[in-house]
Parts: sequence; C-alpha cells; structure tokens
Amino acid sequence: MMRLVTWNTRGFAAPEVVRSLHADVAILTETPERTVAAFAPNALWRGGPTASPRRKPTGVAVVGFGGWSVEPLPAVTDHPVFLPFRAVRGDEALQVVGCCVRKGHTGSVAKTGIAAIDDLAPSLDRERCIWAGDFNMHGVGGGLARSRPFFAHIRALGLRSVWHAERREELGRESRRTFRNHYGEFTIDYVLTPPGVTWTSVDIGQFAAYEKHSDHVPITVTLSPSGADRSQPPAPVDRFPG
Repeated sequence: MMRLVTWNTRGFAAPEVVRSLHADVAILTETPERTVAAFAPNALWRGGPTASPRRKPTGVAVVGFGGWSVEPLPAVTDHPVFLPFRAVRGDEALQVVGCCVRKGHTGSVAKTGIAAIDDLAPSLDRERCIWAGDFNMHGVGGGLARSRPFFAHIRALGLRSVWHAERREELGRESRRTFRNHYGEFTIDYVLTPPGVTWTSVDIGQFAAYEKHSDHVPITVTLSPSGADRSQPPAPVDRFPG
C-alpha cells in the first residue's frame, strides 16, 4: 500500500511539518526549490517564476519516504509546474503527475490545465497514472462556470476525484474543503485516478491543524499500486459535472 499526500504549502515546507504528514509519497505544491535539499537525494522539484516578481520561484516538489523512491519520467511538457514521476518500492510502482495549475498564456486556468494534461497524457500510462495537486478550480458559484471545461475534459479521460467517489459527494457540495480565504472555503486540490488505480481510504485535513503553515490542507489517499480490489466500490455516478 502507498500513503500518498498532496498539500499546497504556500511557500512553506519545513521538514518537520512535511514528515508529520506520515506520507510514503508527498506532493508539495507552491513549494520553493530548497525543499529538495531538505529531503535529498529522494526528492524532485520542478517550477518557475511566480506571477509576482517579488516572490521567489515556486513549483512542485515530490518526496519519497519509507523505502519509496521517486524517479522523473521522461514526459515532455512546457508547463513548469507539472512534474511527472514514478514512485517505486520493490516490485510496486505507480506513475504520478504532481500538479499546480496556474493561469498561463492560454488566458484561463482551465485551458492551461487541459493543455498540460493533453501534452503529457500520450507519454504516460493512461490506465495507471495518478494526477494530484492544486488544480485551482472549484465547483462553487462562478467558479464552476470557469472550471466546467476542465472537469468535463478529465471526465472524458476517465479520471475521477478520489474524495468525491469515496464520499459520494458532488463537486461544490463537499463536506470538507481544501482551501480557505476571505471569500470562504473551496475545494481546489484533488487526487484524480484512472480506472486502473484503486484505493482504500481518503481524508482531507482540518484547517485548524494547518492554518499556521498554509491556507490549504492536505489530502491523504491510501492507494494500492498492485491494483488489488477495494473493499468498497466507488460511487456509481460521475460526481464531476460536464
């Protein structure tokens, strides 16, 4: 089994806090490159400049723990905050893409996310690759209208949000959210899996436990890289609107 955690650290990534997540594989988004040095040699980072010239470059860091190693995949993309990698431990292996979707030259977050996935997908195992991180899209109010093309696209690719499938909840009506700001609470972080990947549990952290470090909370999913059956079936309907 693999305990996969994705968390937007908002530029913060103290080693002791990351280790407290008890992850086998941690995907840390909006994270500075110095994160890699703290966990070298079993860590990767990919990123680029932020929208503000005053802020240092941030990106996606991935770290392996407990015997899991992380290896970069030779997938090609022009989008600097998508990091494709392989997590390996013994004869267990899984392809993952750490994601931190930003508004790019396409003019919208949704178009940027779609373009990056389409660039990467041909060189990945469509039935076994997980996409996880901060997608910067949600299903509340006007956010749904802006995000709808992206959610329709990932549904067409056979991807589903583990949280929504496990909890049988609809996008925008989650019982627990991943991001909080002065406008309210929203789910913009996801772990997306294809049909060939199974899981046994999923949890979203509590804001009170992480508010000193970030305005996001982590998502933790226990996966079965070997593809064993889940103890419970996923939700029978698609919870992402098209």
